[in-house]
Amino acid sequence: MRKFSKSILAGILALVSLVVSNSHAAIVDCQKLTPTAYNNAIREINSSLTQATLDFNKHGTTGAYAVAAKYNRDNIQTALGTMQQLINWLQLNNFFAPYVSIASASYNTYGQANVAIGHLHAAKHWASISAVYHGSLAARKSIDYSTRAISALEFLNINGTKCYVDQYGPFVN
Repeated sequence: MRKFSKSILAGILALVSLVVSNSHAAIVDCQKLTPTAYNNAIREINSSLTQATLDFNKHGTTGAYAVAAKYNRDNIQTALGTMQQLINWLQLNNFFAPYVSIASASYNTYGQANVAIGHLHAAKHWASISAVYHGSLAARKSIDYSTRAISALEFLNINGTKCYVDQYGPFVN
């Protein structure tokens, strides 16, 4: 009977160890999902939008490829709206501070960051056309800001994914 009790205890301790180590991994990844991380992405998107708007105002109606300036701006606006809606939802549900730690919030973070990234890639495409056809410095700067925004959003996407998935472990198979 004593050996049986020790083996059961050893099994329980092993399971608890897996759960604790898994919880620690989720906490570490979730702790990266701070308001500052979201605001970094928003700041870069806003900077890109400022440049895209300058480009649109100058080339968006009479430029050689006017639609390029419009599509750059429009895609950036969509990316910004996507992230603003996410942040509003996080704040409304008190999921935002000091960091995102709820599975549904981290799931939505990685999903919405991915959507915004797609729009920013499209924006960069159109900004490059506007830069080439119009010689637009604003379009060129928009490319740089969108690239930095994508990097900030990838950070949210990667850590949102890990934060979400690790809350459902342990993964042992």
